[in-house]
Order: sequence, then structure tokens, then C-alpha cells
Amino acid sequence: MKTIHIKGIAKNIHLKTSIEHDCRFVFLFSSSDFPFNESGKSLKKNVFFRFYSSDKPCSLEEAMKGFMKKLFGNLEAIGGCFGYSEYTIEGFSLDSIKLGGHDLEKIIESQGDKYLHILIDIV
Repeated sequence: MKTIHIKGIAKNIHLKTSIEHDCRFVFLFSSSDFPFNESGKSLKKNVFFRFYSSDKPCSLEEAMKGFMKKLFGNLEAIGGCFGYSEYTIEGFSLDSIKLGGHDLEKIIESQGDKYLHILIDIV
């Protein structure tokens, strides 16, 4: 499994550009792991997309811990405004940045000023 980690303020994240950059220019994947179509744009494999959000910049570890504290009712996490979302459906399209019909760019845009850690796992 290969993971792409994108972080920053949601409204400043250009998801398609970030994914294309990581996949093509950082060489995270061998050509057999990352099969583009003939136009070089689509990926149709098992893709797991998740993100942690917080109301201020933090490390991935802090966001994960903050969400877990919030999940289990720890009062320390209430002021941190942590969140988590995950999409684990087959059929990722780099052309449209959709996963199983979910428009990932719109989902990220809806987070506004939240600080996000986006993790994209390709199996």
C-alpha cells in the first residue's frame, strides 16, 4: 500500500494538482502499482481516502489524538474542534477527483478554513 499525505488549510488545497504531483513527480508508485489510462489521467484501483480536520494547524498525530479524545468524550478535545471522514469505495477517478461518486474536491472545499490532513491510500 502506498500513501499520499496532503496537509493545509482546506480552501487552499487543490486536490487534483496535489494528487497528480505526488503520483507523477515524486514517483511514489511504480507503473504497475499506478495504472493510468491511455490519456494518463485515471486511476481505477482500491483507493481509501480519509482526512482529519482541526480548527488550527497541527501535526497529523495531534489531529488523530484530538479526534480520538473527542470520540470518547474527553473534555480536553472539545475546544479543539477535531473531525474525521473516510471514503473507502472502489472506483477512483483522477479525471474528476471522485471516489465512488463522492466529489472529493467539493467535500474538501466545504471544510473552508479548517486545517486538514488528507491521507490517500492506494492498495
